[in-house]
Amino acid sequence: MITRETLDIINADLNAVYVANSKKTRRTVKAINDNFNANSVSFFNNNETLKIFENSLNVGERLESTTNRNFDYTEHLTIYNQIIAYFNFLGFFFGIEARHDWKMTHQFNFWLTNLILFTANSYIPYNFNYLISNGDYFRLLEPLALCGILFACDMKWLVFLKHWKILFGLFFVVEKMCKENLTDGTRAETITAGLKRTRAVIKAYTIGVIAVLLFYVTIPIKYFLVDGIFMPLMPIKTPFVEEDTLNGWLAASTIQGILGLYSGIGTIIFGAGFLICICNYIFLVDLIALDWKDLNEMWNGESRNSTSTADRHAFLNNICKKLQDMRLYMKQVKKMYELKFFVYFIVSYLGEVLCLYQINKINWIPGYTAASMVFIEMMFYCYVGTQLSIMDDKMCNYVQQTDWYSFDLYSQKMLQKILHQCQRPNKISLKSLGTLNMVTGTQIVKGIYTYYTLLTELF
Repeated sequence: MITRETLDIINADLNAVYVANSKKTRRTVKAINDNFNANSVSFFNNNETLKIFENSLNVGERLESTTNRNFDYTEHLTIYNQIIAYFNFLGFFFGIEARHDWKMTHQFNFWLTNLILFTANSYIPYNFNYLISNGDYFRLLEPLALCGILFACDMKWLVFLKHWKILFGLFFVVEKMCKENLTDGTRAETITAGLKRTRAVIKAYTIGVIAVLLFYVTIPIKYFLVDGIFMPLMPIKTPFVEEDTLNGWLAASTIQGILGLYSGIGTIIFGAGFLICICNYIFLVDLIALDWKDLNEMWNGESRNSTSTADRHAFLNNICKKLQDMRLYMKQVKKMYELKFFVYFIVSYLGEVLCLYQINKINWIPGYTAASMVFIEMMFYCYVGTQLSIMDDKMCNYVQQTDWYSFDLYSQKMLQKILHQCQRPNKISLKSLGTLNMVTGTQIVKGIYTYYTLLTELF
C-alpha cells in the first residue's frame, strides 16, 4: 500500500498547485549555483538543454528556503559528504575541489601538477636519446612501455580540465536527491545502500592501488639495503643524475617517488570520479524499481480507490521522464569517458605486452610496477562497466514484472514504449575492442598473453 508520504511526494512532483499555493519563501535550486548560465558549460552548446538537471532527478526543482526547512544530516547525506570529502582530499594534491560556486581554484598545487606532468613527459625523449647515443637499442622498449602510463596520466588530467563542470554537476545531482529524501523511508534506505556500495568499492580500489605503490617502493629499497644495488624506482633514467652513486640514486629516487605518488593518487581520483558517476546511476535504477512498485499498488493494491486514473497516468508519465533523464545522465558520462577509455585501453594494451616482454628477457624488475598498475586499473574499469550491463537487464526486468495486464490501454501502450527504451543499452563502447565490461577485459588479457608469447618466440 502506498503511504501518505509517497502520495505527498507524488503531489509535490506532479501538481503545480503545490508550488502556487505555498506561502513560504522558495528559491530555485539549479544544478549548479544561481550565477551559473547556459554558456558557461560545454554541454549546453548548440542550444541543447540538459534535462537531467531539471526534471525527476530533483536538481532543478523548487525547494523551500533553508529557513523554512531543516536539512538534517541523515545517514545517506552523511555518507555522500564522506565520499566527496575523500575526493576533495585526493584533489588537494592537484589543487582541485568539488565546489558549489563553480570556480576552479588555481592554487599552488594546480600549477605544481602541470610542472610535474611536464617533467615526466621530458623523461621520454631524454631516455630515447640516451639509449640511442649509447647504442643500447634493445632497451628502447623500456621508455616505450612507460609511455602507456605517462600517456594515461596526461589524458586523465586533460579530461578533467575539459569536463570538470559536468563531473561536479553529476556529483551534485545526488546531493540534491539526498537533501530531498531526508526521511527514514524506503527511498532514503535505497540511496543509503547505493552510497555505501560506492564507498566500499572506492575503498577496495584505493587499497589495490596502494598495494602497487608499496611494491613500487619496497622492491628497490630491498635491493639497496640487502644487495647494495642501486635500482631505480621507475624503469627510466633521470636526466642529469648519475644513478650509480649513492647521492645520485637518492636524488633520482626522490624525484621518481614524487612522480609515482602523483601517478597513484591521480589513478585513484580519476577512478573514483568515474565510479561515483556510475554507482549513482545504479541506485537511480533502484529508485525506479520503487516507482514501479508504487504504480502496481495504484492499479491493484489497497490504494486503488484513493487514486484516480489521471493520477496513475501522471505517475506513469513521471516515470517516463525519469527514464529519459537517466539516459541523458549516462550520455554525459559517456561524453566524458568513452573516447578516453578507448585510447587508454589501446595504449595500455601495447604497454603491457612490452613490459612483460622486457621482464622476461632482461629481468626488468621496475617493469612489474608499471604492469601491475595498468592491469589493476583496466580490470577496475571493466568491472564498473559490467555493472551497467546488469542495470540494463534490471530495468527491463522491472518493466516486465509489472502487472501490465491490469492497466488500461493507455498505460499498456506507454509500457511498451518504455520497454523499448530500456532495451537500448547504456553501455560504454570501446569501439573495435567491444563494450567496457569483464568479457572485453578477459579478451584483452588473452590478447596480451598471445602477443607476449609471439614476441618471445620471434625475438
